[in-house]
Formats: sequence, C-alpha cells, structure tokens
Amino acid sequence: MIQDAITRTLSMRGVNKVPQGGDITVAYLVITGNNASVSTVNDYFGYRDDTTDLNDKAFKAYTKSNNPNYFEAGTLVIDLIDTRTSKLLKRGYASRPLLRNPSSDTRAARLQEVVDEIFQDLRISQ
Repeated sequence: MIQDAITRTLSMRGVNKVPQGGDITVAYLVITGNNASVSTVNDYFGYRDDTTDLNDKAFKAYTKSNNPNYFEAGTLVIDLIDTRTSKLLKRGYASRPLLRNPSSDTRAARLQEVVDEIFQDLRISQ
C-alpha cells in the first residue's frame, strides 16, 4: 500500500516507476510507537547511518507527551535519493495516530493522505 501511494503521488508529478536503473531511488521507513517504546520497519530504507537517529527522534517525540493516556502513533519517512551520486534530494515525514483495525480501504486512503502530505511541496525539474 505504501509503494502504491508513493507511485501514485510521484507519477502525478511526472516521475514514473521503473523496476531498476532509475534516476531516483525512493526509500521509506515506518516507525510505530506509543508512550513507552518504538518499533522500526526498515525493509525498504536500506542500511543507512541515520536510521537509528530517526528511531531515537521518534521515540523522544512519542514519549515526551504530557498526555498520560495510552496512545499509538505511526510515522512514515520517505527519502528521494539521486541514484548516481547517492545524494539525498529530499526527506519528508508525516505522523498520525494509529487506527484500530481499519478496513483496507481506510488504511489505503490514510496512507495516500500521508504520502501526499509528505510530497506536497515537491517540485521536479525536468
């Protein structure tokens, strides 16, 4: 669902998905957490030096809340990387409270909303 949402949003900006050899590599990281801990899914983020730093930032953000009530939140981090130089072109992220047992349509719509927010200011020069 995340890949589909990213593909839709980028294609509306003239960036088409190719199986390999593209000009831009898209990497994404999912961080979920609550008042006490965080978990990271980095299967599509790669082995990057700053993954631990991003996890730590999320942990600090999730645990600094003054709200004593239990909550669960998720953060999606998306990087656009120049494939030739490995230079980070853009990093964006958005966070939302996690929903309990959403339907797949609700989850897909919510992911699309998050990806659109992350790329709302993205300008692609041709």
